[in-house]
Amino acid sequence: METSPPNLRAIWTAHGSVISPQPEYRYPRTACDLCKRMKIRCKRQGEDDDCEHCVARKSTCSTTFVTRKRRFKRLSTNDAPRDTPKDLESRIRRLEAVLVASGINPNADPAAIAQEVESPIDLSDQLSSLLVDKGGTTQFLGASSGFALFLPRGIRWVSEQVGSQFWSRHVDGLCKAGEHLPPKGDSEFWHPMKASEREPLPPKHVADTYIKFFFDYFNIVLPLYDKTTFIALYNQQYSGQSPNGAAWYASLNVAICLGIMTRPLYLENRAAVPSTTLGDGAQDKAWKYFRNASSCLVDLLFKESNLMAVQALCAMAIIQQVSFDQYPSYILISSAIRMAHAMGLHQKLDELGLGSVDMVQRRNVFWILYMIDKTISLRSGHPSTMVDDDIGIDLPEANPQLGLAADGSVLVDIFRYQLQMSLLESRIVTELYSTRSRILPTLQRLKSVDELDSALHAWRDSLPVEVRPGEEIRACKDQLTPVICLHFAYYNCLATLHRASIHYSSPSSYAGSLGEPMEPTFDEQLNYRVSKSQNICVAAARWSIRLLSYVDSASHALPDNLMRVMIYYPLASFVSLFSNIIYDPYDANSISDLQLMNSVTSLLRTLATKDHPSQLFLPADLFRKLSEVAEEFVQKAHLGSTEQTLLGFDGTQKSSYALDWINP
Repeated sequence: METSPPNLRAIWTAHGSVISPQPEYRYPRTACDLCKRMKIRCKRQGEDDDCEHCVARKSTCSTTFVTRKRRFKRLSTNDAPRDTPKDLESRIRRLEAVLVASGINPNADPAAIAQEVESPIDLSDQLSSLLVDKGGTTQFLGASSGFALFLPRGIRWVSEQVGSQFWSRHVDGLCKAGEHLPPKGDSEFWHPMKASEREPLPPKHVADTYIKFFFDYFNIVLPLYDKTTFIALYNQQYSGQSPNGAAWYASLNVAICLGIMTRPLYLENRAAVPSTTLGDGAQDKAWKYFRNASSCLVDLLFKESNLMAVQALCAMAIIQQVSFDQYPSYILISSAIRMAHAMGLHQKLDELGLGSVDMVQRRNVFWILYMIDKTISLRSGHPSTMVDDDIGIDLPEANPQLGLAADGSVLVDIFRYQLQMSLLESRIVTELYSTRSRILPTLQRLKSVDELDSALHAWRDSLPVEVRPGEEIRACKDQLTPVICLHFAYYNCLATLHRASIHYSSPSSYAGSLGEPMEPTFDEQLNYRVSKSQNICVAAARWSIRLLSYVDSASHALPDNLMRVMIYYPLASFVSLFSNIIYDPYDANSISDLQLMNSVTSLLRTLATKDHPSQLFLPADLFRKLSEVAEEFVQKAHLGSTEQTLLGFDGTQKSSYALDWINP
């Protein structure tokens, strides 16, 4: 019997006839719209034919196709994403960069690396230093300070350059032993005193002289008090109607104290032979009157909430800068700023009906606090108490006509120039040395250096040529001291600014030499001065130390008290010259730089008297040791071989990278 085709089915009838075979239906993958709506199976002969149900109902057969979503294999919760080789390489490079920044060499012996990992050094710790004495007293030093050489990274850099660990052990012993920390003043110095224990006020004819010195040589530079208001209260004091309140009593005593301290300036400008010391027991008298003011500290902080209390605290902070212990000044100025904020000195408040004299006095006091706070922040590396974004008042108006000096020359508005400098100091700390700025890309930080350098250069050009940094000082005697202070601040600001970019001033940077991923550090719009940061830092240090010639000159001698206030600047410049000599002892100016460094150490010996021992924040013997190391290093370089690569004191090869210890 013949079999039917496999794709056809035969239907046999009862008469034995065979019905012709019919093909099987093909059900489409997507049903037509009618069948889909009726939820029945769609039957059609071909893909392009109408379905059987649409033909029976004589309706148009249409099909709407829907895009199907692609199904992905779902991973279980235990399945982790797989890293590509490129991802693994990137992670390894980042890990090595972190190890390098922490002071660990990833190419060293594994046992040594394991030993270092047990006590890792965080990068922020390398950019700061903590001095602790035996009693637990601590002092913090931040990255913006001019003494950054004594940070852990700086100490390691010097040891590698000289090829000996003697320097590292010497500095580490000084810092950890705490024996050379400035001695903290007796806390009783700030305790209240009974009226019978206080120093009596001087007679009026004597007090008149001191008050005149105060307003002629101090208040004219820093207008802390309104002269008319102060003299009115002063006359009441000596007329038997003494004003009540601890704020006035403290203000009167600090004014007398500052008048005594500025007395040598008057004698210098009026006499043929300058007087740089306080004779006839005036030094002791000045501190006794200051003790009268400090006995009111508790009342000033917790009772006298007025403008004169803020003025008294600010004046005491300024006087404390004469001493070698800067901690009281830091605390006093911070307290005064908090009180100023509580009184709204940072806002205009014009609508409250304050008089013009009160408005000017409030504004001047606030900006003096701002200037001192920003200077302390830049010099110590401490965070600033003031935030620029919260300031709602303008700078004091320019006062170009201050009158004529005793020699007939025109006086310059130094106060406004100092405030403009303080604004730049605040930007330098915020944009280059703050914790947030250190994580910014390298190119962005270099652009900040470029912008700040341009702003600082524009500020310098705005000064009259008689008082412009870089030019010979031709200011009158009455303004010589504030002009020298202004020059010191400018050179320190310039060096601190370019110290942030000196790390990237050469094509072969420290990061690249250690295999750390290099970031782009070149931009056509950057000023060429950014690539000359190292030279600018050294030049600023030389200019700063040369200002000491006004101390040695018989016609420009400065009082010892003022030199103690400005001593930070030559010491910071000393450190910059030392680091440059260690880096390049073959420099043509190395011999002259050693002479400049010796002039700084001579100044320290001059200031080391019995009443004021030379125990600065960084002790004098440490700078003496720095000078000896630099001199020995230069002698070895000039008397040694002419090889390109220098050898250390123990014969080991020096490190070849630049001054990376000052990179924040």
